[in-house]
Amino acid sequence: MKRNLKAAAGSSRERLRRSALGSADVFRTTARHLASAAALTVAPVLAAVEIPVVSSLVAEIGTEVARPGPVRVVLSPDWLEAAGAGQKTLRLLDDRGTEVPYVIARQSGAEEAVRMTPMEIVDYTEGDGYEKLVLRAERDAPPLRALRFETRSRDFQRRVAVESSVDGDAWALLGEGLFFDLSSRYDFRRNRIEFAPTDTRWFRVRMDVPDTGNGRGMDVRWGDRTISLRDFPGGAVPRVDRIVGESAAAAKVPAVWYRRVFSPVEVITEGRVSFVDLGCPQVPADRIELVTATPVLSRHVRVETREAVSGADVFRSRARGRVQRTPDDPRTPLRIELASDHLECVRLVIENNDDPPLPLEAVHLEWHRREMIFIAEPDRFYTLYAGGRSLERPRYGLADVLTADPASLAAIPAADVGPPAPNPAWDGLREEPTPWTERWLPALFGALLLLLAVAMAVWIWRILRAA
Repeated sequence: MKRNLKAAAGSSRERLRRSALGSADVFRTTARHLASAAALTVAPVLAAVEIPVVSSLVAEIGTEVARPGPVRVVLSPDWLEAAGAGQKTLRLLDDRGTEVPYVIARQSGAEEAVRMTPMEIVDYTEGDGYEKLVLRAERDAPPLRALRFETRSRDFQRRVAVESSVDGDAWALLGEGLFFDLSSRYDFRRNRIEFAPTDTRWFRVRMDVPDTGNGRGMDVRWGDRTISLRDFPGGAVPRVDRIVGESAAAAKVPAVWYRRVFSPVEVITEGRVSFVDLGCPQVPADRIELVTATPVLSRHVRVETREAVSGADVFRSRARGRVQRTPDDPRTPLRIELASDHLECVRLVIENNDDPPLPLEAVHLEWHRREMIFIAEPDRFYTLYAGGRSLERPRYGLADVLTADPASLAAIPAADVGPPAPNPAWDGLREEPTPWTERWLPALFGALLLLLAVAMAVWIWRILRAA
């Protein structure tokens, strides 16, 4: 009798174990089906987000390039405002519908836009007191106006003569001058030999120890002084690390500023602090200027941005500075420089302390010209999109490999883009689609509860049947 009870108990435990394993299989199978259903549900929704449909504004970019290379497009204030803070809705597509990476660069101006052309040393000859080099510029080099000698040597002087040739056989003198370093006595050196612009590719350079006895051409200007190189020995032979050619297309690159004017402005004073709300301008900001007729003043000013956190407005400080005017210069501009241009909703906080509030006439939000840089390909057409539905700001690796200094930007070929026009393919007039979480999560939870109830019922039925 005891053996039968033990056997029955053992068989019951075995049936319970198998039932639990079966229930676990049911749960695992259910989880797999739910994951598959979720994947099938999400994929079509994500695939439906297409740039030509979600962007409200569009324009074509005119590019004509012979080979792949960088191209720059000046972004007008209309494009920047349409793209939103940080240009987050700006997208570029080619005629295949492929998204093209780009970089937004700030053109803050430069003294000179000079292209450096590497020079290949074809031949080298060394004689008694002189060196002679034959150089060749690259095939597509622009006309050159100077040769620059890069060296780490110190305390030397050499007379340099530069000749040019069309074929490398017949030579004509281009220019001559002094190549020297006086760092033992002065912070003064010269490593450029200038000449009339030429488009020849062959150059011959001869460097001699100058004859200090005759004094010809040995006087050079250093600031407001004249220095005679006759007082310096020739020094050691300088080791030239590299020779580069300077392009003749040098030009001043002015700093171009754009401005958004807020006038009149409402100043709200609470205690010892005044607030100026600029709203959400949706354009870049490199500095903010306060306009007032007050001739003498000193104030601390904070620039804050408004963000929504858990349904409440939170203000975060983005910049801080002092604006002031003295009796000697009562017209000094009152400006606050900004380190970040990704400002959406902006307000100013002016600390008056015990001074009366400033009577502001206007506030100027100013920014440098913005340019889009991308790699253009021959026989391709490009379209620029902006506005419409909110998109995340894109992150491209192109910013890691393209330089954005003003001189380099000015040397990049420019392309034209028209003003933003309405996009006929935009579906913004239609109702925004409900997020998939709101559409499908209730059904998924309902299905999960139903499957759980069925699994529990099966498990209880098996237990009762075993008993």
